[in-house]
Amino acid sequence: MKRVGVLWPTVLDVLSNSYNQELKQLFLIYDNLTFGDNENNLERLSKFLPLFPSELEEKLRKRIYEFEALIDQNILINLPLIKSSDQNKSKESKKIIIDDPFIKDKKKVKNLSHEDFITRMNALFINQQYSNIKAFPIVQNNAYFTKTTEIATTQTEVINLAMTNFPIISENVNWERIIEFKTDKDSQLKLLRLLNWSTDLSKSNYSSQEIIEKVKYLTFEYEEALKLHDLKFEASTLKTYFIGAIELIENLAKLNLTAIAKSGLEASKEHIELLEAERQLPGGEMAYFVKAKKELM
Repeated sequence: MKRVGVLWPTVLDVLSNSYNQELKQLFLIYDNLTFGDNENNLERLSKFLPLFPSELEEKLRKRIYEFEALIDQNILINLPLIKSSDQNKSKESKKIIIDDPFIKDKKKVKNLSHEDFITRMNALFINQQYSNIKAFPIVQNNAYFTKTTEIATTQTEVINLAMTNFPIISENVNWERIIEFKTDKDSQLKLLRLLNWSTDLSKSNYSSQEIIEKVKYLTFEYEEALKLHDLKFEASTLKTYFIGAIELIENLAKLNLTAIAKSGLEASKEHIELLEAERQLPGGEMAYFVKAKKELM
């Protein structure tokens, strides 16, 4: 099942200098992104073009072209709402909206902007209409969650809070590099670990502030443990290089082929053990973010 991040950007969001980087950041977490009905949303944004001075008009036009390119690359996918003539299905859709725990919480809904409310509604409808999609609403304003003791009850909320500790991706990193990073097997394993952690945490009654503090602690813990691990790995590499070279010369002189093979196997085993040890480092739940920060910042 595809994990899709749902957005409903305002024209001011789109004109933000960092919006493209924010999309790249989100794409690191989700398989795809969507505006729901992409065509209608791009048309909605295009209506603002005549209202802006030439400089902003050109910037908005360029951003719309960039969105069209992302659609062509299947990064931004089209998920229009399917209008059904079946009254039973329509009633079922309305019931899903009414019974949604977030929508039923008046305090949460009251603190949502118009755009964020539409985003959540779109995600609910997409989940109801597309069986192969798991849609996650990406709200633009996390203030309600990050500034209160509100309990984060969904994986989306946990991930959104965790990403507040994640720096914006460098402008020099293109979409091809993001895709390359995501398709790396080690990255995929680290992402699965992060998602598994976020799912567990969403069931643990942690407040937003507690999650943010936990993310900061785990990130620091992992980065410090990784530094020590890297030193051990470098020391092991140097040891293998120098001692291995000396032993190779000695064994070649003696034509001791068994010793040469044994030495190579022992060096490989030591490296494998160190690589396995990296997966057990404390704070490893944040390994995906740390790796992304190291390679994409």
